[in-house]
Amino acid sequence: MTEEQEKTQQPSKPPSAEHKLDRKVAARLKYLVKRLDAVHNTWWRNLLQGIMRGIGVVLGMTLAMAVIIKILSMIVTLNIPFITDWISNIIRIIQQKI
Repeated sequence: MTEEQEKTQQPSKPPSAEHKLDRKVAARLKYLVKRLDAVHNTWWRNLLQGIMRGIGVVLGMTLAMAVIIKILSMIVTLNIPFITDWISNIIRIIQQKI
């Protein structure tokens, strides 16, 4: 290279923070537009998520109620005068409903 070319050639600058941010924003917008174009996928995804949440709530409440009933049954076996009668009535009512 000649001296003239060396003077005109500037060292390459690293990308500025603004340029990096612009690329990130552009990539995010591209992603969001792509997601909006696939509306039918969004409907199915939301439907399946709702079903899974419903199943999760039912299973979680079933497990929680089983633990509570087991604890109450253990308390009944202790024969505490007023609490035992009250808890045994609750357990009897629950078993009748099931």
